[in-house]
Amino acid sequence: MVTATYAISLATADGANPSTWTDITAYVKGVTITRGRDDVLAQVQVGTASISVINDDGRFSPGRTSSPLYPHVATMRAVKVVATYSATSYPLFFGYIQTITPNLAHGARDASIELADGFAWLALAVTTPTYTSTASGTSIGVALDSASWPAGLRSLATGQSTFTPSYTDQPVLNQVQGIGIDNEGGLVYMDGQGRVVFQDRHTRLKSPYTTSQGTLTDTGEISDMQATRPVADLANEIKVTHVSGTVTVSDATSVAAKGLRRLDVQAPFISALEASDRASWTLSIRKDDIDRPSVAVVANASASLMTQALARELSDRVTISDASGLSGLDGDYHIERIEHEITSGGTLHVTRWQLSPADAAGFWALDVSDLGGTTRLAY
Repeated sequence: MVTATYAISLATADGANPSTWTDITAYVKGVTITRGRDDVLAQVQVGTASISVINDDGRFSPGRTSSPLYPHVATMRAVKVVATYSATSYPLFFGYIQTITPNLAHGARDASIELADGFAWLALAVTTPTYTSTASGTSIGVALDSASWPAGLRSLATGQSTFTPSYTDQPVLNQVQGIGIDNEGGLVYMDGQGRVVFQDRHTRLKSPYTTSQGTLTDTGEISDMQATRPVADLANEIKVTHVSGTVTVSDATSVAAKGLRRLDVQAPFISALEASDRASWTLSIRKDDIDRPSVAVVANASASLMTQALARELSDRVTISDASGLSGLDGDYHIERIEHEITSGGTLHVTRWQLSPADAAGFWALDVSDLGGTTRLAY
């Protein structure tokens, strides 16, 4: 059986990016982590983690002043989870304590620590930044600066769109997501290192996201595979609200087959021309049925699976091979959500990915793609 080494650390100083830590790994019984979103058009939710710890000496009871960890077991203190395998370290989660629940029952002295990633921190900061007409990535930087978010905890693309955002007394999280997802059409998430990552709408059209990072088969690597095809994901009439009005596009064939299914997109900072392109782009990936596959792997089954489970991040591209031919899920997919469950003292690690079809983002863009009959025009 293949196993990684896990290190769970508790910050010994306040702040979003503390520099001093103490190792609590020896007391950890298990860790569960969830980061990401349900599908390619959704906003990323606040990432969460739950850590179960041994508390037979009361060190994780926050009100116990004689605890060797006092006063560090406190709300909004940072905790990080890092796995090491084959001499490579993989940050899995970086977040902040939301609740601490000691279990004081006789014979079951443990505690549960619930964490949320940096999105929870940004949701608390309400600001009114001064924006100018600039690229979306620069505007996201302005929003983060207004919350005094550390420069070392951000990785921002430049962005494809230029506009002037406007927010008054809004949480910085709303501003960052509104700029990067609603208006740019990109992706904003917290990675395993605790960084705010902004990927613009062309990111998945470029290397390394055009190349699969690994192949998983239902007869080998995949321990569980599901695919949901919800009618709620269909949209055959798209209305985009832009800086000066609205634009609406629809697909008559899909409307006739599925009934009218309208999706309202709020992008109030982009131009009418860009809104028209945005509407057409959204319609092209929502007018037909789309599967929402999810796969699970037992990382301990092999060295290659352990590496895949630890190394993959949101947007990474993987290949799913259905040797049985029963699911119709053969092809390349992007990772939209990552879940880790680490139990039995780190000897069992199960990873689940929520996926979206890679061809849903398979558009042609200038200076990026090969022009051909299998791609659609991006904007």
